[in-house]
Amino acid sequence: MNLKKHKAFTMIELVIVITVIGILASAIFLDFRHAKQRQEVALMADQTLAMMQQTQAEVRSGKVDEEGEFICEGAFFEVGKTPNLAKGLFNRNCLDWQKLPYGFTTAGAYVKNIDVGGVDAPKIWAFFIPPDGRITFYDDGGSRFIGETTIIFGHRQDEKAEVELKISHLTGQAALHNDLYE
Repeated sequence: MNLKKHKAFTMIELVIVITVIGILASAIFLDFRHAKQRQEVALMADQTLAMMQQTQAEVRSGKVDEEGEFICEGAFFEVGKTPNLAKGLFNRNCLDWQKLPYGFTTAGAYVKNIDVGGVDAPKIWAFFIPPDGRITFYDDGGSRFIGETTIIFGHRQDEKAEVELKISHLTGQAALHNDLYE
């Protein structure tokens, strides 16, 4: 009787293969998680830019309230939180400020830092002023900030996930600077 010898994997070979598969799977999962977190930051920055452009256009169009008074619109930024839509009435300055939700839905994205003219600020109100839509920045006490403004968005679980929103105090134009994928 002739017995054929069958080749098979040894236990060590199986353990090595399973280990390699596990390492590859965990690497793919980590890349996916980081990509999701970076996408959340990019989404918040995109929504904020859209909100800023929309509010500036509304102010330039001469938006008024029920009593016919001009409305200031813009954004409220606070370190550690998500941005809000900001509204106020116009009487040479913006008055009666209020924050309103805008639709930011990302779980871990937030405002990481605010810099106005080289000064760190914990929170600012950024209003487009009627009738021409020029931008003015205020603190909670009503004092004005002067200078170019940079809002940095970050993610609570990924320190490297950042997007900058730069707002020109001269033109009121806002632009995103995204270094996420470099």
